Amino acid sequence: MDQKIKVTIANKEFNLVAKTPEIEERIRKAAEITNRKIAAYSGKFATKTQLDILCFVALNEAMNGLELQARIARMEKEAQAVETDIASYIENEGK
Repeated sequence: MDQKIKVTIANKEFNLVAKTPEIEERIRKAAEITNRKIAAYSGKFATKTQLDILCFVALNEAMNGLELQARIARMEKEAQAVETDIASYIENEGK
């Protein structure tokens, strides 16, 4: 069941809809993390505008997402290699 929720990011309130309690919790945690990153960047770059800070946060999150995708791709490749090794071992064990 859809749950209407409010979250605040960068001192701006947003009305959102969460389809499950798990998604609601994820949205709230994401907003909290975003606000912490905004605060951290604001401390480092006090002369930047709020838009500049939000751009830094978005860039950082996009970079994190790309790094996770690269890790997943490496893990999938490693898993494939292990599967190939196991299949080869099983095949040769019967000979």
